[in-house]
Amino acid sequence: MNNVLTPAKMDIVHNVLSHCFRPKSAPSLSVGPSKSTLYLRIPGVPFFIDGKDSKKVLLTTSQVRFWLNQNPMLANVHPVRETRTSTFCSIYLDIWDSKSGQKAHEILAHNSVLMNGITTRVQPAEIR
Repeated sequence: MNNVLTPAKMDIVHNVLSHCFRPKSAPSLSVGPSKSTLYLRIPGVPFFIDGKDSKKVLLTTSQVRFWLNQNPMLANVHPVRETRTSTFCSIYLDIWDSKSGQKAHEILAHNSVLMNGITTRVQPAEIR
């Protein structure tokens, strides 16, 4: 579509598509504004976290998603170790956003995030 739909018009489109496809063939049908994927980076996050019995374990994608409150904008999460021997990593986030990048701009405006006891900054990232 060439124009951004109003919420009322999105409801009309959703109702028409729901009627055409029925819930059995499209159970998770959603209608919303067009989206783009944008890329952010959170550097300086500890790569090892406390596991059972205070043993250190590798940081997992599910742990990062938990810290970020299971945000539905997250398309992919990639913890990448800074170097082979580093105890820190950067977390690369692929987020779904509007074409204008409104959500990414909001995140970057409030660019501090607490992850595993460390406060770090969110930065724009290149496509990886």
